[in-house]
Amino acid sequence: MTTGADRDDLAKLREQIRVLELENDRLAERAEDTLLLGLLAEKIRSSGDPHELISSGLEQISILKDIVFCASCHPDRDRFVVSQSYCSRTSEDFKGQTILFPPETIGPISADSYLLDADDCAGVELSTGIAAVIRPTSMIMVPVTSGQGRDFYFVFADDRPDMNFADLRFLLHRALDIMASRIDNLDLLEKLTALNLDLDMRVLERTRDLQETNKSLQREIAERRETEQALKASESRFRTLAENAFDAVFILDESLRLVNVNTTACRTLGYERGDLLGADLFKILERDDPGFWDTVFDRFEDESVVHTGEQTLLPRDADPLAMETRMAVIRLDGRRHLMLQSRDVSEQKSLEEQLLQSMKMEAVGRLAGGIAHDFNNILMTIIGHVDLALMDLPEDHAVRPDIETIGKASEKASRLTRQLLTFSRKEMVEMSAMDLNASIVEMSTMLKRVIRENIELELDLDPDCGNIKADAGKIEQILMNLVINARDAMPDGGRLVIGTRRETDPPPGGPSDVAGETRTGNRIVLSLSDTGTGIPPEIMDNIFDPFFSTKDSGKGTGLGLSTVYGLVKQHDATISVDSSPGLGTRFDIRFPEVTSGIDRAERETARPARGGRETILLVEDSRAIRKVLSTMLSKLGYNLMIAEDGIRALEMVSMSESRIDLALTDVIMPHMNGKVLIDRLKRIQPQIKVIYMSGYTDDLIGEQSVVEEGSTFIQKPISYSKLASTVRTVLDG
Repeated sequence: MTTGADRDDLAKLREQIRVLELENDRLAERAEDTLLLGLLAEKIRSSGDPHELISSGLEQISILKDIVFCASCHPDRDRFVVSQSYCSRTSEDFKGQTILFPPETIGPISADSYLLDADDCAGVELSTGIAAVIRPTSMIMVPVTSGQGRDFYFVFADDRPDMNFADLRFLLHRALDIMASRIDNLDLLEKLTALNLDLDMRVLERTRDLQETNKSLQREIAERRETEQALKASESRFRTLAENAFDAVFILDESLRLVNVNTTACRTLGYERGDLLGADLFKILERDDPGFWDTVFDRFEDESVVHTGEQTLLPRDADPLAMETRMAVIRLDGRRHLMLQSRDVSEQKSLEEQLLQSMKMEAVGRLAGGIAHDFNNILMTIIGHVDLALMDLPEDHAVRPDIETIGKASEKASRLTRQLLTFSRKEMVEMSAMDLNASIVEMSTMLKRVIRENIELELDLDPDCGNIKADAGKIEQILMNLVINARDAMPDGGRLVIGTRRETDPPPGGPSDVAGETRTGNRIVLSLSDTGTGIPPEIMDNIFDPFFSTKDSGKGTGLGLSTVYGLVKQHDATISVDSSPGLGTRFDIRFPEVTSGIDRAERETARPARGGRETILLVEDSRAIRKVLSTMLSKLGYNLMIAEDGIRALEMVSMSESRIDLALTDVIMPHMNGKVLIDRLKRIQPQIKVIYMSGYTDDLIGEQSVVEEGSTFIQKPISYSKLASTVRTVLDG
């Protein structure tokens, strides 16, 4: 029989069983949630990309908790834009679609997770794509702020009546915390990997607060390690670069004592490294400006400032060296040091001196050309009047010898001006292919008369020597000047050898065509060597300077070698000299070889002056030269029209009905040059013949078409016979 006490005990037992069942359900539910979280954690643990992690997490939550629609969103003004999504009913991607909540829910959603019941869901506006899949009756919006500063939201929605997101709120928060923590861990892991730190991050086992604390500490540690490693690596690279630099590198402490030098510095100064370390800077550097060095660290207090200047280094057993030195303050081992980087600029200085020498030669050349131009005009007047005077004087006249002396002196002055023009490279040359050997043999008889009997002349000519393109008269002038120079260097006699040889040197890029001549890369070398006194080293750099001479006053003009230099340059050739005091001198001139044939036309023999009755237009801006030329032409019987410039000449021709047979015109004149005048004259009288003349023929005349190509050109001063023969030759065609 069941008593009341038994019934009470039974009721208590049933109550305990019910409590246990509820507890069991809670434990089962918690176990299920724990399993869910474990599976989620395991799933996202292998993900290395935040987007992939969120996508995988949404999929796992949807599958394990049977939720129809899950999405991560970011706010955009009053809407939420889907970043990633998962829907159990479709594989469609809803990225970029929007969710618009009722205005009254925006505040609660921004603060904490917010549940929306069916009424709330009715006010939610979904993009067309989402609305086509689900019409939610319950929703939950969970904000997530990651430790890395990413703010986003998770939206879960379902349209089944038995779905209760309230029971899932804690679970969803926990699951999303795990995802946010994993995202933070990925960022931290990426940064630590970039810094080569082997740290075992177990982010999932730590709370968010501990993560934040640890993350700050680890970031500070990593930055310090990175700075230390970068500093050590930088110093190591610096030491390697400095040691292997081509420049001399010196490192000094703040007391200006050497703490390190590189191999180049030791080699440059002739010291062992041990001899320099610890030494004062001024053991190896000339102290030109004590004030500068006393305050050098103050001057470069800003470590970004670099100073460059020229310093004089003091080698152990050699002359001081001019070095371009770059100095800057650097930090090594945490302390300030001064780095000097020095480069030998002696070669650069030598090149600068050569450039200055070249510029000086060019300037002197221009001056010489200008002087020759003016002097030729004066000589034209003198020589012309001498010729005219001698024509009218009887052979036995008392003043005839004096006039002839004036003429000879004028001719000598004319040759001097030609040397000046040659030096300044202003004299026009007539180039043609020539056999250098034949020219030397032809001239050897005359050269033997120039040297003394106690000097032996020997020819050493290569029979296979090729042709050169040259002005034969200028080559003779080169030979004559060099032979005279060698003769004067052997006052007690000696031996002079003139030789030729062919040097093979293929040109880069193949043969080139120059003015119709095919030039090879070979060189034809003309050499002159003597056994004379030689050239002292201290004057070697000056031997080609104009007016430089070692001869006694009155025994030389100082233009011999400078004239040779100018002629060599005119022929696109090079000249070199090798000499030692007491051992003689050797000059080598290298001409480009050409392959065209030799022009062997004989020179025209002199003919008596012959005149005519044709009409000649004389155009000359110098009154004195106009007078002497007009007198010469009148004596030859020609009819003359005389003008002082091109404008006046055109006026006279336009107004005259006479036929003009020849125009004799200066090249450089005021208002209009000779070529422009002739171009305009030929429009009026196309048959007119032309002779150009000038006392100064710049490169402009030969290269820039100031004289017509193929025209006849005579250089002032012009003798009576030269004028007569040239005019007659042109008129006769």
